[in-house]
Amino acid sequence: MAILNSDADANKHARAVVFKRRAGCVLHITALPGDGPVGDLTGAIAFASWMHERGLTVWQILPTGPCHDGPSPSPYSSWSDLSGNPWLIGLQPLRDAGLIHQDTPKSTINGRVDFHTTQTTKMDLLCSAAQRFFNDPNHEWKPDYNAFMKRADWAIEAGLFWALRNHHNNLPWWQWPSDLANRTAQALAHAQDTHREKINIWTVLEFFFDRQYQTLRRHCDRLGVRLLGDLPIYVGKDSVDVWANQSIFQTSTNGQFNEFGGVPPDAYSPQGQNWGNPTYHWPTHAQTNYAWWTRRIQRSLSLTHTLRIDHFIGLVRYWAIPAHCKTGEVGRWVEGPGQQLFDALQQHLGQLPLVVEDLGPVDNQTRALQQHLGFPGMRVIQYGFGPDSGEEHQPNHHPKQSISYTSTHDTDTVMGWWNGLDETTQQQLAIPQGKTDIASELISMTLDSKADWAIVPIQDWLGLGTQARFNVPGTTSGNWLWRVTFKQLNDIRTAPVRDVLIQTNRMQPPKVGSP
Repeated sequence: MAILNSDADANKHARAVVFKRRAGCVLHITALPGDGPVGDLTGAIAFASWMHERGLTVWQILPTGPCHDGPSPSPYSSWSDLSGNPWLIGLQPLRDAGLIHQDTPKSTINGRVDFHTTQTTKMDLLCSAAQRFFNDPNHEWKPDYNAFMKRADWAIEAGLFWALRNHHNNLPWWQWPSDLANRTAQALAHAQDTHREKINIWTVLEFFFDRQYQTLRRHCDRLGVRLLGDLPIYVGKDSVDVWANQSIFQTSTNGQFNEFGGVPPDAYSPQGQNWGNPTYHWPTHAQTNYAWWTRRIQRSLSLTHTLRIDHFIGLVRYWAIPAHCKTGEVGRWVEGPGQQLFDALQQHLGQLPLVVEDLGPVDNQTRALQQHLGFPGMRVIQYGFGPDSGEEHQPNHHPKQSISYTSTHDTDTVMGWWNGLDETTQQQLAIPQGKTDIASELISMTLDSKADWAIVPIQDWLGLGTQARFNVPGTTSGNWLWRVTFKQLNDIRTAPVRDVLIQTNRMQPPKVGSP
């Protein structure tokens, strides 16, 4: 895999890249504005141009894998780690290619993502377009599709999983007939033959997604905008990743799980958290020189310029919870692969353009590995103020090799956080309020920090409150629904943003393709 940066070429043995001083935003693709029921990759190209006009050169998105249907599906719970989510495919390019003749389905919900219309009407249109494309041997995209399939064999396996789950009334794979759950050769061959049409449709959908995503990436390359992706440490248990690779997870016979990942009790979660994701059987990974992880990282970096590893501590040591436990109160710390994993990744992929999520209680062993690898961590400015504040999150303590945030997709917005504090606490916080509002003040402090990158969610650029929060960890409904409007984006004026970036030395025109 090609090195994704040029600055680090002088030190070919380094594991991490060297980051330049930049500023950017967090906005998931589903939350982009548009006429359809969900943000898509067509709108993403326009948004990258919007960022460029304002001097913002880092765009952090959330995971883009396909999710199971539901009212508020989490992007952190995908059923195929290597696949792209068809919901994000823009319809206009397919219409221009003669594959769709109907109008774009409209959202039925104002200011929110309409997942129901996306999962029904839009998916029906996409599947019809895929079928039309596959049946046309002379379509101008056919050579590109054939080339895609030569490098994307994973799409066939994902298509089979998609077809089988649909055929079995969306039951999880461990509730399928035992010969399919256990993947006997005869059952797999019969399933592939029976569901060939459905598998073909899925591979075409993945081709559509990849074609549009690579167009987005090339557009960002031209503008000097870097895409920062997000990789959950675990994959979903009801996924093709676990079903097709059961030996590398903590599973027993008949699809039963031995343990799940999570975190022990702490100040934020008295019962801890059981995430319901199967943990890895690391000895098996080591025997393959971490081939599965190498493929996973390589695929993610084919879509983004830089990748954030979620819950980095779990690769050093992880909290293993017995499968029968509902919370994270009962568990044990188990040693992870640590440096051995990253040695293998570097051996296969070269220098690693990675950043890591290192929030919360991180032990000395994890911190030492992070420093040895040279991966930037995260600092969240609202964590630096208040009764439970941590000094390391105060802006004057942000190290150069880090990313400074006003808030994240998992926290309240800065205005929601501020408004949730009582007046006495607000008065006690050492936050100057020379700006018109606290959001502007915290944005300025974040941008002024020493951190190489400073990232501000769009909700904070707009000064929005809790009503615009994207996710509340530990809850399963009402999340991932917020969506920005065209008017709101236009309200973020170009000149003031560029002015504050110039003042904080984040407007230097970086070389295209460098971090």
